Amino acid sequence: MCNLYSIKTKRIDLARKFRLSDNRIEEVPSLPAIFPGHMAPMIKQSADGERELVMRGWGFILLRDGYAPERVTNTRDDKANTKFWKVSFTERRCLVPAFAFCEPDEGKPARWHWFSLRPGEDRPLFAFAGIYRQGAHQERRAEC
Repeated sequence: MCNLYSIKTKRIDLARKFRLSDNRIEEVPSLPAIFPGHMAPMIKQSADGERELVMRGWGFILLRDGYAPERVTNTRDDKANTKFWKVSFTERRCLVPAFAFCEPDEGKPARWHWFSLRPGEDRPLFAFAGIYRQGAHQERRAEC
């Protein structure tokens, strides 16, 4: 499960890669370290059926009686049809553009290792599959 990724690309590259119209892309700053709770881009289908890139907070908020709210960033295939995830999984899928992602090793303290499709600065843009919620929080998450 990755909880750290980055995106460093130009608006025109996002438009080309994901076939987005210029008027369907919010401004995307260079984001070298995106953690749960940060604002980051996602590509979703708009009400009129076109793809659009929007900025949203990363992570669903899980509310449970007697517990502090918890930000959840990943689900498993055997949990996707449960009450918490089902509507988002069946109705609100998205792409989460990325440049690289990071995984910790099992050391104490953990060391972080960055991965991309190619090493170096010439890294190609790719996307994680994701789901999102609509409403007041407009939260989203990436599936790593």
